[in-house]
Amino acid sequence: METKLKANNEFHPQIIPQIVSPAMSFAATSSDNTTPTPTPVPTPAPSRQKVPQPPVITEIIPGRLWVSNVEGAMQTERLAQMGITHVLSALRNMSQLNFPPSIHWMQFRLVDCAQDLTKLWDPPLKFLADAASANGRVLVHCTAGMSRSITLVLAHLMQCWRMHLLDAWILVKTRHPLASPIIPFFQLLINFEQTLYGSTSITIEQYQFQALQWLFPSLPHNQLEQMVAQLQGDFLAACRTLYQTHPEAFYQDGRPHSLFHPF
Repeated sequence: METKLKANNEFHPQIIPQIVSPAMSFAATSSDNTTPTPTPVPTPAPSRQKVPQPPVITEIIPGRLWVSNVEGAMQTERLAQMGITHVLSALRNMSQLNFPPSIHWMQFRLVDCAQDLTKLWDPPLKFLADAASANGRVLVHCTAGMSRSITLVLAHLMQCWRMHLLDAWILVKTRHPLASPIIPFFQLLINFEQTLYGSTSITIEQYQFQALQWLFPSLPHNQLEQMVAQLQGDFLAACRTLYQTHPEAFYQDGRPHSLFHPF
């Protein structure tokens, strides 16, 4: 049986979309208020080559918060026209980007791998909180605008905008379809929600199954469920098996995707 998880608009009715897209539906799972046990996930392999991408800048909270890839962050004239006051760069290596002195800029070294990001993210989250308190106009970016930047934005929305993770995720994914935190990062976000609110609104199993739906959009829902069940819930094994048996169904749009690394 399938169920849809709905956003709780208690704290932010003006921000959260009022409908849940069909792409945001999840497989039904049992859930309680305890933190889900993380599924062991191997460290993702780095992308084999850097493919130049067009600039992408997406507004998440009107007039307050944007996300982008690194190409978008390099559009300094456009950022000036947008009135951006703060930029947070989450990159593997220290960036050679240059911003005018009027922009408050923080660089946060971060890689897409299984690490305890919660021990590292206090400074960037404080940077975002201070910017929000000052009514700043903030851009958060990483290389592709998919995983690292989105993870920090989701943590910020939970911490400062009082959103539950599911609410924040629906908001970000609806407005910025490229968003796709790697599995270990999303598990940390679930744990962070548990710490902030004493409960969780989404499980890692639900997020993983949703990822299968994005990766293989043309395959029937029940076929994906059967594959996951046959492999005893092993998401990465299901991805690899489906990629081998149904390569024609694999979602491709010419861009790298953080969830594709296991292949």
